[in-house]
Amino acid sequence: MDVAAALADARMVLTVDTGVVHACSALNKPIVAFYCAGELRIKYEPLSDRRLLIQAPPGGRVPDIDPQAAIAETLRLRWFDSHFSVEAITSE
Repeated sequence: MDVAAALADARMVLTVDTGVVHACSALNKPIVAFYCAGELRIKYEPLSDRRLLIQAPPGGRVPDIDPQAAIAETLRLRWFDSHFSVEAITSE
């Protein structure tokens, strides 16, 4: 399945800073995007109406983001679909 087809059916996308961020912007999909520390995200953040940007701590990379804190932040979104479960977010 190609990325565009997968995104077309997605209700929300969680991704690192890749081309998927830009595809979500083009399709105006709700997105949670993870970024390394620094100012790069300011230049290349998603343009979707419903977006959450989670950035690594200073000097950090995406793996340095606390998963539980990211889940908690996502669950606080006003546009978060209440039909999602925490298990769906955390499943591998």
